[in-house]
Amino acid sequence: AAGARELLASGELAQGLPLTMPSMRLETTLPADHGSTVGWHRDNVIMDLWDWFASLSSAQRMAASAIDDLAWTKLFLALYKQHKRYGGRKDLSATGEAKTRQFLQFRTKDVMQIYAKFSRKPRDAGAADRARSQVPPAPSAAVASPAVASHRDDEGAAAATALAPLVHAPSEHYPYSLAESEAQHDLLEYIAGDKLLTYVRLCSLHGAKGYDTITFPEHIVADTNQLLNLLKMATKRDFLSRTVSQDHVEAVALGSFGGGPSTKKVAPEHRLFMPWMQDRTVLGSLLASRVELSLWLNYWRHHRQPAAAVVPRVLPPPGQGDHDLRGSFAAVHQILQDYSSRIPQLEELWRSLDGDKQRALLEGLRKAQLIVGKEGPESLVQMLFFLPIEWYSENDHEHVQVRLRVESAYAEYMATQLEAAEVREAAVAGGSGGGGSHGGNGNGGAAGG
Repeated sequence: AAGARELLASGELAQGLPLTMPSMRLETTLPADHGSTVGWHRDNVIMDLWDWFASLSSAQRMAASAIDDLAWTKLFLALYKQHKRYGGRKDLSATGEAKTRQFLQFRTKDVMQIYAKFSRKPRDAGAADRARSQVPPAPSAAVASPAVASHRDDEGAAAATALAPLVHAPSEHYPYSLAESEAQHDLLEYIAGDKLLTYVRLCSLHGAKGYDTITFPEHIVADTNQLLNLLKMATKRDFLSRTVSQDHVEAVALGSFGGGPSTKKVAPEHRLFMPWMQDRTVLGSLLASRVELSLWLNYWRHHRQPAAAVVPRVLPPPGQGDHDLRGSFAAVHQILQDYSSRIPQLEELWRSLDGDKQRALLEGLRKAQLIVGKEGPESLVQMLFFLPIEWYSENDHEHVQVRLRVESAYAEYMATQLEAAEVREAAVAGGSGGGGSHGGNGNGGAAGG
């Protein structure tokens, strides 16, 4: 409680400073369980899951904790915009001191309905009608979107349709509300959740028109104790607090990867977040819950398919090809590796440029331009591939154009390097040939003498 008050008083959250973590090792606080009674290969499966996660490399932890779900990513971005608009405001007392903090809550039943709208397939008018019928009716005509009736297939129209219930100020008619609390555990949950949000990175692993995956940077997942502490604080310690049955995880995993309907039944909401989720939640807790689901899914995939299995370079899309292979953790990790493979090459170009040229390439991403030469654990090139969530809120898809510009500059850089190499090779070859001719004449003259 004292720590929460100090954070609020210091304004640490607003300044974006690191959240202070205790020195205790939280792995020891994970609960014991009887996992073998719910289908797992052993007891204490929660501890084993975290031990497995901690044993991975940082790159593998990025894959294990990633939210590889296009519809969920769209849902998160829609809710994040509302969170930035309404969340985190303080009410002041007569003396000007912070008395309560307002924080944005989302109703989970409405979150599910919005997710269903983002999940519908393009050109599926029947699915669109069904999804539309599930959304609570708007309280006024002003909320209705033209995109609802037109069934346009472009992503912008789909987003406008799904966001129709989100376009007005919070009230009981909409899927979120503003709550006020002086309770320290509420404040600490909100502060930790907001800190977790700052670590969100967006990427497009499957060539989607927009972003399809949420990850965390390597330097965040590198310290598993700090990460576990933050996730537990963001969920009032619900994160990894109870065992999930193996059948439940398997059903969600097979459904997520297009392997056909599973014979095991799973409540729809449990494909979006953990069973411990409350009827109302803040965004940081919702995110942490989905991260836990990713860990359970990838832990199941790891034990289902050994890491040593051979994975082809090109994987089939969801719903096609070898579902057993696509559902392996090795495949999930490789997708992320392949996506990141261009980063070292582009960083070679980046190091060859001065600050002015770097800023010119970043035209359109002001926040990126401001940190040229001041990067922290992540390079600017890494952040172009894994976009910080705060950059998205400012520029949306502008970073795609910036990245294409950088890749084009790299192609020109490589062409220049190859041309210079050819010139050097030609000069060496010419010098060798000239030296041989000169030597021949000299030897001939000596022989003649």
